[in-house]
Amino acid sequence: MRGRTPATTDKKEDKSEQKVWAGAKVVNSTPELAENFQQPKDAHGVVVVEVEPGSSADDMGLAQGDFIRSVNQTPTPDVAAFRKATENLKLSQGVVLDVLRRGHPIYLSFTKE
Repeated sequence: MRGRTPATTDKKEDKSEQKVWAGAKVVNSTPELAENFQQPKDAHGVVVVEVEPGSSADDMGLAQGDFIRSVNQTPTPDVAAFRKATENLKLSQGVVLDVLRRGHPIYLSFTKE
């Protein structure tokens, strides 16, 4: 995604704090994000803060506010773990995401042909 808002350029933002994957921008969870997205305060996982319309993330059903707890059964408690879990992932081979949506666990399975 191009450009940064003034809010993200004011503090020195470490790229390890966010990741864009398949059209979804994810960040580390915080109690504030959990509250904003109606998640339990102790929810773990990376938080989807943006989904690009028409992207693979959009096609697989990810939504803003989803907490991704694991990718193909690999826990993703933070962006560093999410980055490692997705770095060699091929959507053509399929992916299963363990997601917490508004406090309810769901699984999203997706294969891109």
